[in-house]
Amino acid sequence: MYKYEIIRRQKIQYVVFLHGNVSIGYCSKDRKKGPNGCICRKCHKTYTPSKLLYPIKRKNYNNDSFIAGEWEDLKRVLENAYILTIFGYSAPKSDEEAISLMKTAWGDNYKRNLEEIEIVDVKEEDELCLTWKDFIHSHHYSTCKDFYDSWIAKHPRRTCEAFWDETMELKKVKENNIPKNCGFPQLWDFYEQLKKAE
Repeated sequence: MYKYEIIRRQKIQYVVFLHGNVSIGYCSKDRKKGPNGCICRKCHKTYTPSKLLYPIKRKNYNNDSFIAGEWEDLKRVLENAYILTIFGYSAPKSDEEAISLMKTAWGDNYKRNLEEIEIVDVKEEDELCLTWKDFIHSHHYSTCKDFYDSWIAKHPRRTCEAFWDETMELKKVKENNIPKNCGFPQLWDFYEQLKKAE
């Protein structure tokens, strides 16, 4: 139990861009990432746009320092994750290298008996369960077709804590839904209020 209490208290939500992202740049010197066109907080140089990996059989994840770093971050985070949320990634057969890397980091799903897999995808639950069966422990998963129905959207910045309280402490947790149909300034204001409350 102690291991899971530590993870629950960390409340880390981490986003990785495993195949690159047209909107994300990085600084290879300081290993920092952020929006393209922005400046690295350490060296004050403009971020380099990240490369994109296309759906080919052999992607060579280690050929690009940004993408290799994203995979290293994913492996480190997966080893200690309490909730893994998957957004629309179908884990195609052509991506066997990626699936193998994730599976190795996640480990034996039968030993992940407290962790939860959450899948946000338009596909049917049966198909998603079959795709992700090597990651799911028994019934420890949920699926939803809309991001706003996910734990992250219903309990921003407190996702793991809310999930722990509801499933382990059997406490009903009030939802604090991310606002819909708003721009980044409104979202920043929303999150700023959450940060102040913490």
